[in-house]
Amino acid sequence: MKRLAVIILLVVFLPCLEVYNGYGEILAIDTVTAVGNQAGDISYRSIHDDGESGASFENPDLRRASLASTKTVMLYINEFMADNKATIENPAKPGSFEDWIELYNAGASAINLGGMYLSDKLSDPTQWQIPAGVTIPSGGYLLFWADGDETLGNTHTNFKLSKSGEEIGIFGTDGVTVIDSIKFDAQITDVSYGRYPNGMADWGFMRATPGAANNPHNAPPKINGTMHTPESPTKSDQVWVTSTVTDDGALADVTLTYRAAGSNPVNIKMYDDGAHHDTGVSDGIFGTLIPAQNTVVTYYITATDNVGSKSTAPATAPAVTFLYVVGYLPPQVYINEFMADSNAAINTINTANTANAANIVNTANGADGAGGHEDWIELYNAGASPVNLGGMYLTDNLSDPTQWQIPAGVIIPSDGYLLFWADGNNEQGTMHTNFKLSKSGEEIGLFNTDAKGNLPIDTVTFGEQATDISSGRIYDSGAPWVFFENATPGSQNFFPAGTHNFIWKFSYTIDSYTVIRKFRNSVSDAIRDPTSNTTGDTTSVSDPTSDPTSDTIIDTMSNRISVIKGINATTGRLEAAYPFWANPAGVNFPIMPGCDYIISIITLSQ
Repeated sequence: MKRLAVIILLVVFLPCLEVYNGYGEILAIDTVTAVGNQAGDISYRSIHDDGESGASFENPDLRRASLASTKTVMLYINEFMADNKATIENPAKPGSFEDWIELYNAGASAINLGGMYLSDKLSDPTQWQIPAGVTIPSGGYLLFWADGDETLGNTHTNFKLSKSGEEIGIFGTDGVTVIDSIKFDAQITDVSYGRYPNGMADWGFMRATPGAANNPHNAPPKINGTMHTPESPTKSDQVWVTSTVTDDGALADVTLTYRAAGSNPVNIKMYDDGAHHDTGVSDGIFGTLIPAQNTVVTYYITATDNVGSKSTAPATAPAVTFLYVVGYLPPQVYINEFMADSNAAINTINTANTANAANIVNTANGADGAGGHEDWIELYNAGASPVNLGGMYLTDNLSDPTQWQIPAGVIIPSDGYLLFWADGNNEQGTMHTNFKLSKSGEEIGLFNTDAKGNLPIDTVTFGEQATDISSGRIYDSGAPWVFFENATPGSQNFFPAGTHNFIWKFSYTIDSYTVIRKFRNSVSDAIRDPTSNTTGDTTSVSDPTSDPTSDTIIDTMSNRISVIKGINATTGRLEAAYPFWANPAGVNFPIMPGCDYIISIITLSQ
């Protein structure tokens, strides 16, 4: 008899273990080879987390594979609302508005959620188990009601969410694997918190979309142009504060918080109604009035939109605030000229009228007195008396007004100049700062002493600079700023003869202020209240509800200005062209509010 040889082929399929991160995405794939015969209902696992050696355990339920599925699980907590007052009604409790959690399946296949867990305590991952049969389709959303009453149905949890902030987690069927989780802070009524785009890492407040694709995150309000009037109030002056506030949706509230020294903060609502020093109803300018004080006053603004996002001005308020000192008049000291890229000899130095010649020792060849060609900043005192600068501050970062304190005893004379070396080596002497200037562009600020609240005295923001070319005011303390090929450190700014064009923007509002552009020894771009007329301003406003119709440029520079032209940059139309000797009091020409104008000035040599 022939015997049939039977060959038994034993195929062993090695289990594939997929390891997931908190977003349900595969981090690693591993295999395991069983050693010896395995007994029924006995699990086998590594004794150590690093996979070294193995052992059997009689209760496999304690150590089930930490997987929700053997396939990639792209399941996310996508959106939730922890304080639902009127957004969406609980279908199982008509008239009731409950907290909810939205899951999103970003995968290509439906996911069976039965046996997984939801929890609002990551330390208690098995808090509530999703009932069998609950599935979420591919690319779909599923809403769970965190109403604390699981008897209402398969999508109602046994816990509620806290609007004060807590945690949400979804865990695998093992009750261990974190598929996704989030820790959140205090929430806003009827505003959801979610990912955008769906399933992505960025969370933010948004207009709720339960069971649907998420909206973009809500942008907070923008606050700009905050100012107070009068700028230097007396103890009898009430102070108007105005600010432009905008939002991508709708604003819910704008509040000013002020604090007089020694008192508690006070909150005042700001209005955009045309009656609070703002220019008109719903024009985006908000205003309110601070009562008269007799001390230092700090204030900041908070804007909240209808989705609950907030902004403050200054951005880091209340740690940083706006400030004014009652009775404060800043000294007439100006940042007058600077050089941010001094690499060689200074081309020309006019020291004939230098009031502080000792301060520019060794600058005939551009050196700083310590053998280097360094950046420098020139201050000019346009006042009638010397000013003690000791205790004031210079900075190249306006958000850090106390960057470098001017040492005690530094005095700038009346109609005099003072040069500071921005070389970053303040150990070299009294006039050497601890910062350097950037030729790529930055800021310079002069701020008052601590006792004066570090109020700004003068600031300038500048763009890219050229090597060995200074930037300065066209005339001492005046506007605009220009480049000087022949720098004048420590002496009167000199602008050569010729025709020079500048673009100025005239932007008028109805009830707040007018920008007057002038050339003067003592006043630069002046902001004045249109209800009163400042000495030297020939443009007056009799009706504060209408825009002014002319602008004035005044020549008090010993007739160095020969001819001035006003050209509408939009239409190219020549609005005015006058020789100054024909009209020494000033030149007026019609303007259109908000337009740019080219002011062409023909100067004579000194």
